[in-house]
Amino acid sequence: MERDNKMIRDLLIQFRNEVSPNDNSVNPNSEKEDYHIYLLMNSKFIEAERRRDMGKVLHYYDDLKITSAGHDFLDAAENETVWNKSKDFLKRKGEDIAKVPLNVLSGVLTAQLKSHLGIE
Repeated sequence: MERDNKMIRDLLIQFRNEVSPNDNSVNPNSEKEDYHIYLLMNSKFIEAERRRDMGKVLHYYDDLKITSAGHDFLDAAENETVWNKSKDFLKRKGEDIAKVPLNVLSGVLTAQLKSHLGIE
């Protein structure tokens, strides 16, 4: 299965908006979503306990929290202007935003956010 950075972004936005300290369990709706939640954990964008019920295909995630690195990525990625400028920049370079390495995407998002804010 290929990584989809658009799904990474969408999941982080969903977690920020829907996961609370009192209800911090997440049940993925598909194998693709399950895999991308695992990738978020592997990238240190979230912390969670990954579990599986006997006989179930998908995992579920308890005690989910967005990390500081996840918030940093989200702070840049959730801005539609910055996201679209990053997509356009990468497209001009012959790349698809869904498939560039996360560290590269984070760098592009940060650069576009700085430009958007007039910092650079």
